Amino acid sequence: MYTRIAAVLLLTATVALADPVITSVTPNSGPVEGGTLVRLKGTGFSNNCPICSPPFVNPQVYFGSTQATDVRFIDSTTIDVVTPAVLPSSVSVTVKQADFSNPYMLPNAFTFNGDPGSAFDPVLFPLFTNAIVHGAFGSEFETSIRISDKG
Repeated sequence: MYTRIAAVLLLTATVALADPVITSVTPNSGPVEGGTLVRLKGTGFSNNCPICSPPFVNPQVYFGSTQATDVRFIDSTTIDVVTPAVLPSSVSVTVKQADFSNPYMLPNAFTFNGDPGSAFDPVLFPLFTNAIVHGAFGSEFETSIRISDKG
Protein backbone atom coordinates (compact mmCIF):
# COMPACT_ATOMS: atom_id res chain seq x y z
CA MET A 1 0.00 0.00 0.00
CA TYR A 2 2.81 2.46 0.88
CA THR A 3 4.45 1.72 -2.48
CA ARG A 4 1.26 2.77 -4.30
CA ILE A 5 0.98 5.99 -2.27
CA ALA A 6 4.65 6.82 -2.95
CA ALA A 7 4.17 6.12 -6.66
CA VAL A 8 1.07 8.35 -6.82
CA LEU A 9 2.88 11.17 -4.97
CA LEU A 10 5.91 10.87 -7.24
CA LEU A 11 3.71 10.91 -10.35
CA THR A 12 1.80 13.94 -9.02
CA ALA A 13 5.04 15.82 -8.25
CA THR A 14 6.40 14.99 -11.72
CA VAL A 15 3.24 16.24 -13.45
CA ALA A 16 3.15 19.41 -11.32
CA LEU A 17 6.75 20.26 -12.23
CA ALA A 18 6.53 19.37 -15.93
CA ASP A 19 8.36 21.87 -18.11
CA PRO A 20 6.14 24.03 -20.32
CA VAL A 21 6.09 23.39 -24.07
CA ILE A 22 4.64 25.79 -26.66
CA THR A 23 3.03 23.96 -29.59
CA SER A 24 1.34 26.90 -31.36
CA VAL A 25 1.21 30.71 -31.39
CA THR A 26 -1.99 32.18 -32.90
CA PRO A 27 -1.81 34.57 -34.63
CA ASN A 28 1.89 34.30 -35.42
CA SER A 29 2.35 37.88 -36.66
CA GLY A 30 1.28 41.39 -35.77
CA PRO A 31 2.19 45.08 -35.90
CA VAL A 32 5.42 46.50 -34.42
CA GLU A 33 3.47 48.73 -32.05
CA GLY A 34 2.22 45.62 -30.20
CA GLY A 35 -1.24 45.20 -28.74
CA THR A 36 -2.03 41.94 -30.56
CA LEU A 37 -3.93 39.36 -28.51
CA VAL A 38 -2.04 36.07 -28.96
CA ARG A 39 -3.05 32.61 -27.76
CA LEU A 40 -0.26 30.20 -26.82
CA LYS A 41 -1.22 26.52 -26.88
CA GLY A 42 0.94 23.79 -25.43
CA THR A 43 1.45 21.63 -22.37
CA GLY A 44 2.77 22.07 -18.85
CA PHE A 45 1.63 25.68 -18.39
CA SER A 46 1.24 26.55 -14.73
CA ASN A 47 0.36 29.46 -12.49
CA ASN A 48 1.62 27.69 -9.36
CA CYS A 49 4.19 29.49 -7.26
CA PRO A 50 5.36 27.46 -4.25
CA ILE A 51 7.07 30.46 -2.62
CA CYS A 52 4.38 33.09 -3.32
CA SER A 53 1.46 34.18 -1.18
CA PRO A 54 -1.11 33.65 -2.58
CA PRO A 55 0.47 30.67 -4.35
CA PHE A 56 -0.61 31.65 -7.88
CA VAL A 57 1.12 33.95 -10.37
CA ASN A 58 0.82 34.26 -14.15
CA PRO A 59 3.76 32.94 -16.17
CA GLN A 60 6.11 35.45 -17.80
CA VAL A 61 6.03 35.48 -21.60
CA TYR A 62 8.71 37.12 -23.74
CA PHE A 63 8.69 38.05 -27.42
CA GLY A 64 12.41 38.02 -28.15
CA SER A 65 13.84 39.80 -25.10
CA THR A 66 10.77 42.00 -24.49
CA GLN A 67 8.20 40.91 -21.91
CA ALA A 68 4.54 40.69 -22.97
CA THR A 69 2.43 43.54 -21.64
CA ASP A 70 -0.43 41.35 -20.41
CA VAL A 71 -0.44 37.63 -19.60
CA ARG A 72 -3.48 35.58 -18.62
CA PHE A 73 -3.12 31.93 -17.57
CA ILE A 74 -6.19 30.03 -18.84
CA ASP A 75 -5.26 26.41 -18.04
CA SER A 76 -2.36 23.96 -18.39
CA THR A 77 -2.67 24.08 -22.20
CA THR A 78 -3.53 27.75 -22.88
CA ILE A 79 -2.07 31.19 -22.13
CA ASP A 80 -3.38 34.46 -23.62
CA VAL A 81 -0.93 37.36 -23.98
CA VAL A 82 -0.80 40.83 -25.50
CA THR A 83 2.30 41.57 -27.58
CA PRO A 84 4.68 44.36 -26.62
CA ALA A 85 6.17 46.86 -29.08
CA VAL A 86 9.09 45.24 -30.93
CA LEU A 87 11.06 46.35 -33.97
CA PRO A 88 10.27 44.49 -37.25
CA SER A 89 11.66 40.97 -36.92
CA SER A 90 10.83 37.34 -36.31
CA VAL A 91 11.36 36.54 -32.65
CA SER A 92 11.24 33.59 -30.31
CA VAL A 93 8.43 33.25 -27.78
CA THR A 94 9.50 32.15 -24.29
CA VAL A 95 7.42 31.02 -21.30
CA LYS A 96 8.96 31.29 -17.81
CA GLN A 97 7.04 30.02 -14.80
CA ALA A 98 7.44 30.43 -11.04
CA ASP A 99 7.09 26.69 -10.36
CA PHE A 100 10.83 25.98 -10.80
CA SER A 101 10.29 24.36 -14.21
CA ASN A 102 12.70 25.14 -17.04
CA PRO A 103 11.71 28.00 -19.38
CA TYR A 104 10.64 26.99 -22.88
CA MET A 105 11.58 28.95 -26.02
CA LEU A 106 9.96 28.44 -29.42
CA PRO A 107 12.30 30.01 -32.03
CA ASN A 108 10.95 32.31 -34.78
CA ALA A 109 7.42 31.93 -33.41
CA PHE A 110 6.14 35.48 -33.98
CA THR A 111 6.82 38.10 -36.65
CA PHE A 112 6.46 41.83 -36.02
CA ASN A 113 5.61 43.76 -39.21
CA GLY A 114 5.45 47.43 -40.08
CA ASP A 115 7.29 50.72 -39.93
CA PRO A 116 9.80 50.80 -37.04
CA GLY A 117 8.75 54.39 -36.28
CA SER A 118 5.24 53.27 -35.35
CA ALA A 119 6.66 51.15 -32.51
CA PHE A 120 7.75 54.31 -30.71
CA ASP A 121 5.60 56.83 -28.90
CA PRO A 122 6.38 60.47 -29.57
CA VAL A 123 8.68 61.83 -26.90
CA LEU A 124 8.79 65.37 -25.64
CA PHE A 125 12.40 66.03 -24.80
CA PRO A 126 13.09 67.49 -21.36
CA LEU A 127 14.35 70.86 -22.52
CA PHE A 128 16.16 72.99 -19.94
CA THR A 129 16.10 70.29 -17.27
CA ASN A 130 18.44 67.54 -16.23
CA ALA A 131 15.66 64.93 -16.39
CA ILE A 132 15.94 61.71 -18.35
CA VAL A 133 12.99 60.59 -20.49
CA HIS A 134 12.66 56.82 -20.89
CA GLY A 135 11.59 55.66 -24.34
CA ALA A 136 10.72 52.37 -25.98
CA PHE A 137 13.10 49.40 -25.97
CA GLY A 138 15.07 50.70 -22.98
CA SER A 139 16.18 53.91 -24.70
CA GLU A 140 16.85 57.05 -22.67
CA PHE A 141 16.85 60.66 -23.84
CA GLU A 142 18.66 63.37 -21.95
CA THR A 143 18.92 66.98 -22.97
CA SER A 144 21.44 69.34 -21.49
CA ILE A 145 22.32 72.90 -22.17
CA ARG A 146 25.66 74.57 -21.56
CA ILE A 147 26.11 78.29 -21.50
CA SER A 148 29.54 79.77 -21.48
CA ASP A 149 30.99 83.20 -21.72
CA LYS A 150 34.29 83.15 -23.55
CA GLY A 151 34.65 86.91 -23.46
